[in-house]
Amino acid sequence: GALAPRCPIPQVVLCQNPWCYVPLAHRDAEDRFKAKLQRIGYARAFRDSALIVYISHHLQDLYRRGNPGVKETASAVAYVGIDDDTYEVAKQLQGQPREPLTILSVSAMAHWKGAHTLVDAVKRLHDRQIPAVLKLVGPWPDSDYEQQIRRQVTELGLESSVEFLGRVSDEELHHLYATSRVFCLMSGCESYGIPAAEAMTFGTPVVSTDCCAIAEICAGAGQFGPVNDAAWTADALQVALTDDRKWQSWSTKARENASHLTWEA
Repeated sequence: GALAPRCPIPQVVLCQNPWCYVPLAHRDAEDRFKAKLQRIGYARAFRDSALIVYISHHLQDLYRRGNPGVKETASAVAYVGIDDDTYEVAKQLQGQPREPLTILSVSAMAHWKGAHTLVDAVKRLHDRQIPAVLKLVGPWPDSDYEQQIRRQVTELGLESSVEFLGRVSDEELHHLYATSRVFCLMSGCESYGIPAAEAMTFGTPVVSTDCCAIAEICAGAGQFGPVNDAAWTADALQVALTDDRKWQSWSTKARENASHLTWEA
């Protein structure tokens, strides 16, 4: 997202990081200071690079809103591609039975990824007699946040319904994409959303927020709503988990969306 300093050669800058433009992602004064420094560097690239390339229209909009009154250099949006082997495995696993009422969430589980919202939503589903199972896949860069979520799971009595799987192999991840009923990541900060795009390759509908790029990349393949809203999340997940007609429509759209995300394209 930034220019190499004191370099006389014209530079093309690839922008992938929305973090500094999203206050929700900043927990303390140190984070806010780091974000300010990043915004200064990104502003130079926004103004002075030969070309600036964003990985989503959402990210482009963040840069534009974060640099009001600054004349933008030449720019383009280029989506991230899905690897060929993911497409191939998705074809092989098409028709694999789905595990009923299974929710998959894949990410590096930072606090802005919304795991707390998702766990609360699962509790609401259980209160409605919908015994959903949540599988959390990915590392936890903030151990304090991981412990917060584990305490939340225990306090809500969801120990047998929330699985902390951590890092998994590509083979296991592909199997989870193919067999889960719905992918859900209630994140407040995403420049693209690679796991959501990968999930679509397997025809898995997506429930996520409408404040980040996932709603753009996965448009029509699920539902997208407010961040930090467990009630909305539970309602959306209930539809994805129990309404077969809606699920099939979203699944078809997911595969269609993913078909346009090849690296060649």
